[in-house]
Amino acid sequence: MLIKAPKESLLKILNVVQNAVSTKTSMQILNNFYIGIKGQTVHLAATDLEIFVEAKFNADTLKTDKEKPELSDGECAIPAKRFIEMVKEQDSGRLIEIKTEDALRLNVKCGRSRFNLPCFSPKDYPESLEFPKQKIICVQSVLLRDMIEKTIFSVSVEDVRYALNGVYFVVEKNTLKLVSTDSRRLAFVSGEIEGAKFSQTAIVPHKALVELLRLMDLMEATEIKIGFSDNQVSFAVNEAVLSSRLIDSEFPNYERVIPKESQIFAKTNARELLGGLKQLQFLAQDKSSAVKFSFKKGVLNLMASVAGVGQGDVELDIEYSDKPIDIVFNLNYVMDFLKVAKDSDIKIELVSGVSPVVFSPSEATTTPNIKKYLYIVMPIRTE
Repeated sequence: MLIKAPKESLLKILNVVQNAVSTKTSMQILNNFYIGIKGQTVHLAATDLEIFVEAKFNADTLKTDKEKPELSDGECAIPAKRFIEMVKEQDSGRLIEIKTEDALRLNVKCGRSRFNLPCFSPKDYPESLEFPKQKIICVQSVLLRDMIEKTIFSVSVEDVRYALNGVYFVVEKNTLKLVSTDSRRLAFVSGEIEGAKFSQTAIVPHKALVELLRLMDLMEATEIKIGFSDNQVSFAVNEAVLSSRLIDSEFPNYERVIPKESQIFAKTNARELLGGLKQLQFLAQDKSSAVKFSFKKGVLNLMASVAGVGQGDVELDIEYSDKPIDIVFNLNYVMDFLKVAKDSDIKIELVSGVSPVVFSPSEATTTPNIKKYLYIVMPIRTE
């Protein structure tokens, strides 16, 4: 196998798969990434057995204005961390030559530098996961990104209840719904898609979605193809494919958690409310730091107090004309929602100081095809 290409071009394609390489495993083969060359195509793959990322690039991807790549057929499994660090340290614009003699020894040349690395047989590398063929939808990248960002923050990443460790995907006709919860809050968003002639539910792991967002940025994809099978989901992002096993568990009945529309509500701007809460952030001692929301006619008072640290009181103008209500929230839970709501006006639906509260944009979303977005938070009981 031979590949001779500029440093920057090589790093660009390696960056697609490097996050999928396992860093904590007793299986040495998983510390490697697979590289194979056939004709004018470079095939890369990496996995930690939770997610699998692979990409196939045409030789033109490695071409620059000054240099054309040289390729010859072959394959091997290369120690990822050592190899990528070595490539990064080479001078910009340098041609890097990678060559194997017997698929177990890697020779690298760059200018007057020479390196020799052991590598693994490609036959020992895990086989890639086949893209599902039966249940496939296509989603605009801007829509899918917005839907993931509106839900991923309320996933529980450490809960022993595995169903809460991912985002619940629901495909129904021409609608895609995403739901997440950590049992103290719930995020729900629905978007309009085309061409879905089947129904499907799937719990996609948090880790897979974090990597998907990274790949969407890296590959500058405009449309994402999503394929579902009974135990797998795959995302095609231009030349790259990210596959993940689904979480084998039953997601909670989220529809039962969403309160019916209340007659008591307030309206405010997300950015203004976020600014008020940020002023109290210095009092946040841990992830469960509490802020008291006092709703009064035309005014929202935000209060926080921590013994030995201090106290704060921030007053904001809002649209509210009902009876006074005091509610205590986890500061971070509310801020998570406001960050994705950005500069939109939001509606806050209330019942009492101890009932779930619904946050939602009160105006049309700037993202095309978003149909509905709700964020439900349980107040902190103080008695």
